[in-house]
Amino acid sequence: HTPPPPPPTPPQFDRRRQRQMCIRDRADPIPTQISQNWDEIRSLVRQVNPQTQALLNSCKLLGLKGGTLILGFNGEFAKSKMEQGDNLEILKQAMQQVMGESMPVRCVLSAAKSIPADLDNDGMVATALRDLGGEIVDIQ
Repeated sequence: HTPPPPPPTPPQFDRRRQRQMCIRDRADPIPTQISQNWDEIRSLVRQVNPQTQALLNSCKLLGLKGGTLILGFNGEFAKSKMEQGDNLEILKQAMQQVMGESMPVRCVLSAAKSIPADLDNDGMVATALRDLGGEIVDIQ
């Protein structure tokens, strides 16, 4: 008569795996292929439409999520302008030319800067901060 086999040992708790699972919801880092070629991509975009390039100058590359390039804009105005017309298509074509591949692009609002309490929320300065990505550099 042989003794029963020992019960299986419980799987070890893997902190690294848990951390990866938590991070998975956020955007992946920007591939070096995009970040290293970003200036060249913007330069090609400028040749087609300087306004599209100006919009790209006002955004940040936030990363990739599910194969989609995420661009962060400080204000709704620039974000919505980028989403209009052929702007995204121009960007995708420039990426195709420079890197040999294109990918979907999604525009999002980055963490907007807060408007100081003593400013009129509907005033010109608040609009520049909120919608155009401006920032206060000096208060007199």
